[in-house]
Amino acid sequence: MQFQESGLGLFGWYDNDMAIFGGKRSNRVHPAGHLWCKFVVYDMVHRHSTGNDRAVGSMELLIEYPIDETAPLLIRKLLNFEIDKDLRRNPRKGQPGEGLGRRAIEALSRSITDEIEILDIKPSARGFWEKMGVEMHREQKRVNGTLKPALTLEHRADAPSASGPRP
Repeated sequence: MQFQESGLGLFGWYDNDMAIFGGKRSNRVHPAGHLWCKFVVYDMVHRHSTGNDRAVGSMELLIEYPIDETAPLLIRKLLNFEIDKDLRRNPRKGQPGEGLGRRAIEALSRSITDEIEILDIKPSARGFWEKMGVEMHREQKRVNGTLKPALTLEHRADAPSASGPRP
């Protein structure tokens, strides 16, 4: 995934499959040197085939701002990931899914350089997160998980090398 800033404080990551873009500040409390930011998830395959943007979901990310201003921004945590309800699979209505949730989390995994924490995993979503390879653990009354970078999950021939540029 490539990192891009667009001005007005907006930024994100993108590749030929998905884009995670926004960076609008959330009102959540954050530790020093970090910000909670809201992002929109875009289907870039749709954009390349039709020429139209297609927002498919949203997520909040805890972003770490490094001391060295030339260093990349780092994603540390994920909260409130959601694919728009009208785009989700609904087996009761016989609707197949498009794999947008899987593609969005795989894109996030390609965007990170270190493990990130998935916060407050809902009971109804645990099967999805297990399929995504997230290691879950209980913290008080909530279940959180750990998402690993794509290069540690899967070594594909088409995956960028670990020594390649970072966003």
